[in-house]
Amino acid sequence: MQPALIPAASLIAHAQGSQNLITATGEFAGRMIFSGYGAGGDPTAVAVISDLYSIARSASVPPEALPRVAEVPDSVSGDFTVPHYLRFVVRDHPGIVAALATILAKYQISIDALLQKPGFPHSALSFVMTLEVCDSAVLNRALEEISRLDFHVEPPLCLPIFVD
Repeated sequence: MQPALIPAASLIAHAQGSQNLITATGEFAGRMIFSGYGAGGDPTAVAVISDLYSIARSASVPPEALPRVAEVPDSVSGDFTVPHYLRFVVRDHPGIVAALATILAKYQISIDALLQKPGFPHSALSFVMTLEVCDSAVLNRALEEISRLDFHVEPPLCLPIFVD
């Protein structure tokens, strides 16, 4: 897992301190958000799943009467198909944006917007780019290639943007 950008109006954006949130989407229930205080993401995830399992086992319905799950994933990953935010700090020279766009296009990733505020030194020029919806695993492959370019002052920062 990694940090992500969340719209300020989202319920998820209002978690504070050691509060944890987990979202789950069900075929019939839609999107659900569970929250509580905990020691971190992994212990909270284990506790939530353990609680749900315990509730299911103690239900008065016999196990064979419960609906079968259509698909149980073998694993859970941090891959998301969402828009992404990229921040670059570079030694400025002509062609940087073209080089980035070329690599992103190679992976079928579209740029949504680019912002560069004036006044930064050319030795450590900062700019941000937002990307249209793309798969994070594909983006990570593009970023591996981008990180090998010689103009970086800092490693690129990539954050998924979750929208409600």
